[in-house]
Amino acid sequence: PGPIPDWPLDDATDAERRRWETLWRTAQAAQWVRQHVDLVVARYTRLVLTVEVDTKNNLATAQTLNTVMALEDRLGLSPKALQNLSWKIVADEVADRRPVAATATRRLKAVDPDVSA
Repeated sequence: PGPIPDWPLDDATDAERRRWETLWRTAQAAQWVRQHVDLVVARYTRLVLTVEVDTKNNLATAQTLNTVMALEDRLGLSPKALQNLSWKIVADEVADRRPVAATATRRLKAVDPDVSA
């Protein structure tokens, strides 16, 4: 539910931006934030769209597809990858009962050190 990181590569296309936002709303993104893999996710985003669009150059597509599949494994984007990484995606069973954090605001106050309390 946190903020989506800024796109770390040069000039994202509209399709890249949409896929980037979709990927960062997956459960796996919680681990990506901890691991600081924004750049890897961006490369995956760019490559997977290339594979999905480029069907003319079979050799390049096959090589890129292999790279995409390797990144999917590293990012936990397939059931096998989740198992290999020992990641489990489970429903948040206590979300309804979790108290909402109070939004208390604290303010700093200037105090004259020469004045005794």
